[in-house]
Amino acid sequence: MYSAREGGDVIGEGIKALRHGKLDEGFLEPALQTAEKPQSKLWYNDGAWWGVLFDGNGHYIHKLSGGGWIKEQDGFLNSSDGDLADVLWDGEFLFVLMANVSTSKLFKFDYDQVTRSYQLLSGFPISLALGGKWGVICKDGTGKLWITDCKDGQARVIWSTSSDHRSWNDTGVTLGSASMSSIVSFKNYVGVEK
Repeated sequence: MYSAREGGDVIGEGIKALRHGKLDEGFLEPALQTAEKPQSKLWYNDGAWWGVLFDGNGHYIHKLSGGGWIKEQDGFLNSSDGDLADVLWDGEFLFVLMANVSTSKLFKFDYDQVTRSYQLLSGFPISLALGGKWGVICKDGTGKLWITDCKDGQARVIWSTSSDHRSWNDTGVTLGSASMSSIVSFKNYVGVEK
């Protein structure tokens, strides 16, 4: 695992990776889009489990209700079955990264407690130049978003440069050879496993 700061300094090695838990295989049959990689697809908010799931026609926000997944009316993200999602619910905003090898998109939603639904914020989604088929997102203690992916066989990290998360340093920092990487926040910096 490598630790990185905005300046691009590699500040340490040797920490074991933290991985997201896997779904109970009897609960939901994992599809290609949700079966692997260090990405999160589910989160818990307002007394319910939510997920970004692919239903054969597209990726949508779903809510677990009555033992089944209910597609949210305004929860459409995209129709590409080649995109892979990673989600981050920070208690105020929902960030959804839809990654693919050409142009990845970052969505930012606000949650309405009255309607119990998510609304896409103005100015989103934004396009990000990720090079891998997937990416992993996290948020540090300062509010900055970070994404790791592997481009051309190299693990790298990019980060948001504005408080509204619409501007990014998408050149980032390259951390070396890897086919997959994951990221976790530690207060005001992040750790990347490759």
